[in-house]
Amino acid sequence: MSGPGLRAAAALLFVFAAGVFAGIFLDRHHLMAPATDATPAQEHARALADLRESLELDEHQMDRIHAILADNQQIVQQMWEQLRPEVQTAMRHVHEEIAEQLRPEQIDRFHDWLNRHGTGPGPTH
Repeated sequence: MSGPGLRAAAALLFVFAAGVFAGIFLDRHHLMAPATDATPAQEHARALADLRESLELDEHQMDRIHAILADNQQIVQQMWEQLRPEVQTAMRHVHEEIAEQLRPEQIDRFHDWLNRHGTGPGPTH
């Protein structure tokens, strides 16, 4: 494979890898993590520090990862802006389904839990 086919395959691989990274970041730092007063830049720094520690990355590897993220930040941001409404709709649906399993006295506590974990507001019934 060469020329346009190789470029298309490389672009597809990049989009897949960016999606995986974005999905892991979203899951670990927004859907599962407690809400914090940290700025996005602070959350990003925390995520990279965790990645560095978890993978035992050296300075050269961190420099390259920073460069990769900086080089691709705009395209990932554009893709996220396009997907955000769909992700929010899907999460609302998940919250509604969970709420349907709860007793009435549990609903407010569920909404509070969602807000504490940065995924609120929860569904209303």
